[in-house]
Amino acid sequence: MKSIWRKELIFLVGLLALLSLVPNCRITDSQAATTTYTEEEIRKMAERAAPAVGVAGSEPEPPRIFLDTTYVPPAGGQTIAVQAGGDLQAAFNQARPGDVITLEAGATFTGNFTLPAKAGAGWIFIRTSAPDSSLPRPGQRITPGHASVLPKIVTSNADPALNVADGAHHYRLVGLEFTVAPSLSLITNLIMVGDGTTSLAQLPHNIIFDRVYIHGNPTVNLRRGMSVNGASSAVIDSHISDCHEEGRDSQAILVFNSPGPLRFTNNYLEGSTENIMFGGADPNINNLVPSDIEFRRNHCFKPLSWKADDPSYAGRDWSIKNLLELKNAQRILIEGNIFENNWADSQVGFAILFTVRNEGGTAPWSVVQDVTFINNLVRHSAGGVNMHGTDDVNPSLPTSRIRISNNLFDDISGPRWGNGSGRLFQIGTVLNDLTIEHNTGFQSNHLAVVDGSPSSQGFTFQNNITANNEFGFFGSGQGTGTNALNFYFPGAIFLRNVIVGGRSDLYPSDNSFPDSFANVGFVDLAGGNYRLASTSPYKNAGTDGKDIGVNFDVLNLALTGTTSVTTVSAASYAGDTIAMESIVSAFGTGLATSTQGALTTPLPTELGGTAVTVRDVFNVVWPCPLFFISPTQVNFQIPILSGLGNSEVTVSSGGNIVAKGMITVARVSPGIFTADASGRGLPTGFILRNRSNGSPVVEPIAIFDSSQNKYVAVPIDLGPISDQVFLVLFGTGFRYHGGLASVALNVGGIGNEVTFAGQQGGFVGLDQVNARLQRVLAGRGEVDVILTVEGVRSNVVNLVIR
Repeated sequence: MKSIWRKELIFLVGLLALLSLVPNCRITDSQAATTTYTEEEIRKMAERAAPAVGVAGSEPEPPRIFLDTTYVPPAGGQTIAVQAGGDLQAAFNQARPGDVITLEAGATFTGNFTLPAKAGAGWIFIRTSAPDSSLPRPGQRITPGHASVLPKIVTSNADPALNVADGAHHYRLVGLEFTVAPSLSLITNLIMVGDGTTSLAQLPHNIIFDRVYIHGNPTVNLRRGMSVNGASSAVIDSHISDCHEEGRDSQAILVFNSPGPLRFTNNYLEGSTENIMFGGADPNINNLVPSDIEFRRNHCFKPLSWKADDPSYAGRDWSIKNLLELKNAQRILIEGNIFENNWADSQVGFAILFTVRNEGGTAPWSVVQDVTFINNLVRHSAGGVNMHGTDDVNPSLPTSRIRISNNLFDDISGPRWGNGSGRLFQIGTVLNDLTIEHNTGFQSNHLAVVDGSPSSQGFTFQNNITANNEFGFFGSGQGTGTNALNFYFPGAIFLRNVIVGGRSDLYPSDNSFPDSFANVGFVDLAGGNYRLASTSPYKNAGTDGKDIGVNFDVLNLALTGTTSVTTVSAASYAGDTIAMESIVSAFGTGLATSTQGALTTPLPTELGGTAVTVRDVFNVVWPCPLFFISPTQVNFQIPILSGLGNSEVTVSSGGNIVAKGMITVARVSPGIFTADASGRGLPTGFILRNRSNGSPVVEPIAIFDSSQNKYVAVPIDLGPISDQVFLVLFGTGFRYHGGLASVALNVGGIGNEVTFAGQQGGFVGLDQVNARLQRVLAGRGEVDVILTVEGVRSNVVNLVIR
């Protein structure tokens, strides 16, 4: 009987696509690190690191170079093994480009070691002797929990545990621990890359710290975890903690004499004063600005044990200021980071500072410009962002081109965090070309405070959600709202903002002023889900047609490097449990860069650069056959051999992981396809009528009515008693049932004889069920239909029976 039903399946292809194009906004590495410096390269580096002037346009210029830090071990060299008690410095001196130095896992090497300059252009790897399988995979952050397999390089005096000499280049350090002897009371730099050279030609370069653990201890005055002053250098997937000092500034990472490019990605950073700072000391190289910097997916955190009024306070009065500070930097991308815990102490408690400083008075070219601060989470801080246009102590260049976009500022509270400012934004000595848009902020005090001289060029503040509180957008001497904007930012764009508790008469038109955050229409305000619900008046109401406030899909993608993907049955759109070998749909954003369907069988496991894998309960990774891809939806089949239980779905595009999600794979989980691909309403199928003369007739159960622009039911006529009427439905997820006795099709509350349930045979992953309809159903009208397989119910669909 199945063969005559296959012709009805052509329309199923269209039903499996539910499309919505979403642009892929990922930024990818565009240039690999150089290998040697010629005179021409030095000239270009000097030009690139000089302060950019006369830049056209109001948008920040992105980094001109993105370092490629792909993990590719050298080949062709020797392996130099250093056992516990061995001469580590001798190994460093002996190694040549292409060599690998392995340090015995768990061994301790005490001293002050130097990576020397070498002739040649190849890489030297310095790593733990433990196998790669004992470390996090590249792209995953190391933690203190990995310490047992890390060789330990320990300083017992005030000098660095590791110094990277001037002119040293092409070293990659992997799976190492750097720390201080317990007896130490003060150390300035635990790791020093570059020793203050005045020559670009002598800078260390191409230095990569990869999955390293760098730390002090709870009592030592460790001023700095790392001083990174080389060119083309990176710190990735690493953990830097317990960097603190009483009465002095202390950072996890400090950069002041590097021309860039620099890459800091996926690190955990603890620093009491500034977790990371660019500037803070004048460059030793004339006219140098740290440039072309990528700062992504880092977690900048201050433990509450450093906070004097917290129950966990450990009794040491470390100097607390902020989580990130730019004093001299240009072309920096700050994206996908978590900035957490900051309170008023040695400063008033702003988490983020864009405050240009000619720190020692010898660098009047100092500048902060071309800063892109997007897709970050800033939480638990006494203030949000503080910025100013020029140094108010020494000469500097003006701050220009700052974009603050799609960030969540949560729990920005002065009273809670050291009685700080509680302001979301503070702008002094007004800067040029500042854009603040699509942010969501919860702060205890003013929305913004502006001071100093008026801006000479652009200011945009639009599509933000925040509180007004006492004075809202306030300008010193000018009051709130329109008056402040007209004085400090003539010609400003101030549109489509949701300012909770504000007054419409004080602000420009085309802004909104709900009485409370409860009236904004968040999905779950109390639970911290600040997405806009579909019923929110601010849904799709921005100047760009998008939601006002944060786009959380984009934010989550930036924070994790992936976005969440929701995988459901392509028939029922239920997602609690997915059956093996069933057809499923994964929904997310940035899943593909094109829209296309598979044209041949067997189905491909890569389509348009997109691939899907399932990592099953046994940790086996299975590639999935693909039906269809688009930026927001991928249809695929669960592999038959995938183990039953909790599994991870991973979507890759262009070789990069773009989305992950969890499913539970089961033997059966029935779903019925529906005519409008919604998982409810009229099912996909037909009636097969066997007449008494033996001639079969196929009849529709639903047709598309163009006048109503929807599918409508075709009433089923059971006909004379001599007719045998079979209902044929198409679904997925039930081919591996334990026998027909475990399959039931309930129509209008009445059971019907199931004559077949299993693979349809003409379409990959498609199942079908056939049941003889009982005569007692005649005249029932609209009825519910439910398929139950081994006690598991399908989605509910509807039929009409005449």
